[in-house]
Amino acid sequence: MKWTRAAIAAIVLLLLCAPAVTAQESEEGEISAAFAFHFNQSLVPYADVAERASYIELLRMLRSLEPTPFVLHISGTLLLEWQWSGSEALRLVKDGIAAGQFEILGSTFAQNIIYSIESERDNQFQISLHREILREILGVEPVGFWNPERVWDPGLVDLIARNGYAYTFIETPILSQSGVESSRLRRLHRVSDDSHSLYLVADDLDFRNAINRRDPVSAVSYLRVLNRRDPDDSCLVVYAEDAEATGLWDLEAGLSPRAAVDNLRRVLVRLIEEPQVRIVKIADFIAEKEAAADEAGTVADQIGTVTGQPRWMISPSVALGYADWFDYNAHSPDLAYFRELYSDVSAEIARVEALLENADLSAARQLVKHARQTLAIAQYEFAAVGAGGRGDAMWELARTALVPAFTAEVAVNGISDNPLELDVNRDGVDELIVVDGDDFYVFSPIGAKLLYWFDLSTGDEIVGSENGFYYGERFVNDSTYVPGLYFHRPLWPWLKESADLGDLSEKEYVVRRRVGNDVLIGDSGLAFDIVDLHYRAAVDHRCVTFSAEHQGMRIVKRYEFSETGLSLWYELANLPDEAVAWQVQNGFAPSYYHLLRAGQAALEVEVHDNCVVIRNTATGLTIELQKPSDAEVIVNRSMRYGQAVDLIIPFADQSSARFEIGLRASYEGDGDHE
Repeated sequence: MKWTRAAIAAIVLLLLCAPAVTAQESEEGEISAAFAFHFNQSLVPYADVAERASYIELLRMLRSLEPTPFVLHISGTLLLEWQWSGSEALRLVKDGIAAGQFEILGSTFAQNIIYSIESERDNQFQISLHREILREILGVEPVGFWNPERVWDPGLVDLIARNGYAYTFIETPILSQSGVESSRLRRLHRVSDDSHSLYLVADDLDFRNAINRRDPVSAVSYLRVLNRRDPDDSCLVVYAEDAEATGLWDLEAGLSPRAAVDNLRRVLVRLIEEPQVRIVKIADFIAEKEAAADEAGTVADQIGTVTGQPRWMISPSVALGYADWFDYNAHSPDLAYFRELYSDVSAEIARVEALLENADLSAARQLVKHARQTLAIAQYEFAAVGAGGRGDAMWELARTALVPAFTAEVAVNGISDNPLELDVNRDGVDELIVVDGDDFYVFSPIGAKLLYWFDLSTGDEIVGSENGFYYGERFVNDSTYVPGLYFHRPLWPWLKESADLGDLSEKEYVVRRRVGNDVLIGDSGLAFDIVDLHYRAAVDHRCVTFSAEHQGMRIVKRYEFSETGLSLWYELANLPDEAVAWQVQNGFAPSYYHLLRAGQAALEVEVHDNCVVIRNTATGLTIELQKPSDAEVIVNRSMRYGQAVDLIIPFADQSSARFEIGLRASYEGDGDHE
């Protein structure tokens, strides 16, 4: 919700002009305030823009105010993105944790609105996955829970509390709606169900707007007035805001990100200097003041019966023709479509999980975890107004979780028909599945590509990288080629050219790159019109042959299986006169599930005369790409989340060509596959 300066000034004036305080109220102590910053992006290139415009400078500024404490929430998707890119923001967060300055909050992994996801299993996995990622990457066990988008329902108490959380946030208007008197809004409220209790901390929207004015006088005045009304120092005034509000939103509006950080710093420094204000960690305040919390049997009983929506989502819901967010949530056809998709995918994963109850198959269990994580990523910000809709890759990619789930089933029960024609990801394209020993392959007739490759003995994905996308991407199917992505081609059309982008304005991003993307190179440049050709497939003993024709050119791609690996043979005939070379673009993700956690630093690439070696140093999984002797190698480090390797094969004979590409996977050393 956007507040005008006049509205904010009116709030402060109202507080300042309130009736005279009593003698008891005039005994001024210190009022406690906490500042919570919400860092959140999905597995997208835009995370780099947010880091450049907001995260780094904001975190540097907060660190410069040490020992003043601050509270941070970082979504699980953003943590994986930071881990991948070796983010400076991540280093700053770790430094602040080590110094005891930052309290870290837990949440759902991908910031889905819990109220809107019908599956308790999905919500539980979201929460437990985020806690797992926080433990692995930051080494913390949070006690505070950032409730995504602040939709409140009494049923959340059990879910949040049983996952080890002591408190969560609730917006002040929801507290008022529940009947809490204004004088008690900012106290701790303890709510309980039959077996758990949880502290509710007021997310003070008026304080947020006062701070966002970036006026130190308004901020101090607001807290001084509240301090006079808090004789027993039992109130906590919380500023909870998106980190992107300090920098990124300014960049999006054509303003200076740096000025936003400087202005916030002025406010914080003034509050740090103010004798009537103490800035605290929320967890510390609760430990100190829990005895003074409003107990069940008082106002907490009222809170326990109220379902509330965040202020900011009401107006955009009305703009879409709904009464409010609850109406939007209940009647949006897009949300209904994705709930059904999520439900179907989750149920299929659960069906496969049931097969593992009495099986001692660590590989299959790893594949199920992989499937659950993929579904969780695709629930990013689900049901937030304006976040996504039908056809958006962000949510449509949930169907790719069906691939590791089916692979897990094959690891347990084997495969009935081999090869098997099946729309394994339910995207409208019948893929061809081949199991050869411990290798599980998924081929697509679109482009005759290798879409997925799993090791059934370990559960490792070798080819796939199915989670990367970009904001605004429209989903066609899982086979469609995604070209290299650049600023305004098609990334971030809402941003203007700005020096604040730095090298991001020229940087390439590669997502969901698989094996066997073909590009014809001619005198006039690259021709991508063959990359998504529809091929006919023929199956022979340990061999799959794809064939297609395009403008008189005949293309045959033959995948041969052997004990030593996979060979891809190309036979090209009737090449156009202007053709000079053939490019094969490939993407690899050795131990993809682990690679997301370890980051790009875990990848090693070696280019030799006859091959390219890609190694995950964390697990030891090594891919050897054997190439034609005359092929040029392009190692592209722009891929999210894996390693792109392109081969350019020159044509000696302008009319035809034949060459082989070999793929071998093996494990080196004592890697961790668990």
